[in-house]
Amino acid sequence: MNPDIITGGAGRDRYVTDILQNATSAIITDFRAGQDKIVVTNDDFQPEDLVFVERAADIGNDFSTFYFARQEAELYLRGNLLIDLDGAARIGARDFLFDPE
Repeated sequence: MNPDIITGGAGRDRYVTDILQNATSAIITDFRAGQDKIVVTNDDFQPEDLVFVERAADIGNDFSTFYFARQEAELYLRGNLLIDLDGAARIGARDFLFDPE
């Protein structure tokens, strides 16, 4: 299945995802760290569940939570690619919001 390609507009963008409902992955082409946000709307996940690793290979066989691989700028859930930030640099916890609906 091909990923969805998403491009935001001018200014601060919010990319909203219910990570358990997404059946496909997405590529965000213009994510700007410190300005844009990825908003997680599923109440099964809290900020402490997001683990940052240097490379996707560092995830290993632990598929129990979700990970952000800094080098690839990719977000994974249970070993599956959810969001590719298309090479965005310096992504950190401040770039994610947890907002259960």
